[in-house]
Amino acid sequence: MAAQQALTFLINAVFSLLIALHWARFLVEWSRVGFRDPIAQGILSFTNPQLTPMRGIIPSLRGIGMAAPLMALLLSALKILLIGLIYELPGPGAFAILTLASWLDALLMLLLIMLLVYVIFSFIDRHGEQPISAFLSHTLAPLLRPIRQRMPPLGPLDLSVFVLSILLIFIRILVVGSLEELAQHGVP
Repeated sequence: MAAQQALTFLINAVFSLLIALHWARFLVEWSRVGFRDPIAQGILSFTNPQLTPMRGIIPSLRGIGMAAPLMALLLSALKILLIGLIYELPGPGAFAILTLASWLDALLMLLLIMLLVYVIFSFIDRHGEQPISAFLSHTLAPLLRPIRQRMPPLGPLDLSVFVLSILLIFIRILVVGSLEELAQHGVP
């Protein structure tokens, strides 16, 4: 039993990191972070070997590569398959739903972690001079901008990060939780 749990942990950890890196690649392209950004360069150099063959087949959408989210989806499916081989393989419908839940959960968790680091660095690096501060600011800007436009400013307090965090957690609980529940109880 302990060996199964340890192996499941290892599979979860490794695949969650790989999936998050491919989602990060998508966010870098989507938010148009400059490719001279050192963190963006690291993400691109890590994901390029896996995505280069796919980029010729998978079309871009408005200049944003769709190969990275597709690779994240494939890695999510492989993660569910490997964990299923350790315990019990889910049926085809449950497998598809669990894959989708894992894929979406990885994106939401990545965004939540990015928001947390963004808040921490807003206290440490007040002028945004550190590479991580600039990267997070550029990457999260398209998500925070619509909230900032609709919320009145409260002096120096930026509540848009708080609102986005609540929204992401709500989506995670509602959508990912519902998908996992459906896979466990409703789909063979």
